[in-house]
Amino acid sequence: MAFYSFIDESTGTGYGSCETWYTCGSVDVGGYLAPGWYWQAGFPGCLPDGEASGPFPTEEAALTDASAA
Repeated sequence: MAFYSFIDESTGTGYGSCETWYTCGSVDVGGYLAPGWYWQAGFPGCLPDGEASGPFPTEEAALTDASAA
């Protein structure tokens, strides 16, 4: 599990962050999570902001999707 902050390279201004994690498959409050990498918007120390997105085959693929959202 890791947190990543997004920064606008042209201005140096931060505009959000997300958490990434891997699961081998688990039951979550919203149902079953298939194996793979997931990302979810949020800030360290705070509750997540929205649903998890995934699964992705790699952490890099999850971060690419998160930065495009």
